[in-house]
Amino acid sequence: MVNAPSQTIDTVAYASNLWFIYPPEGLLELRGILSREEIRKPNNKSTPERDSIRFVIKCGFKTLTAVGGLSEFLSHVRLYFVTGNIDSVEAAIHPHSNDSGSFSRGSDSGSIIVGVLGKFVSLLTGETGKTDSSDITFGTPMHWL
Repeated sequence: MVNAPSQTIDTVAYASNLWFIYPPEGLLELRGILSREEIRKPNNKSTPERDSIRFVIKCGFKTLTAVGGLSEFLSHVRLYFVTGNIDSVEAAIHPHSNDSGSFSRGSDSGSIIVGVLGKFVSLLTGETGKTDSSDITFGTPMHWL
């Protein structure tokens, strides 16, 4: 699913204090779904402020492969229509650094977002922000789908 330059993925694995071997064929085997409890418990401390964060990866149509940080907070969204309501849950993903650019852009919707250990995290549903450094991407967690 994820096909990325090994340097990008290796950098994230190193920063995450995780053992990660980039697959020689470039495809990360996916297994399992990240649970609600796992989303709420980041697995490393790699920001300059030593904040906890969980790194995620996606390969989108427009931005190709990108690495981001998954927020431990979920947003509950309700849209109101004449015919009824639609409820959803969204997880926020931020670029992994100010210099890394946007995690997603238009045409990336529907991309699968995965953890560096190969667990499904969410399905990309949209983004907000007009600059590359302040972009926030939203995805519906796989455990909710």
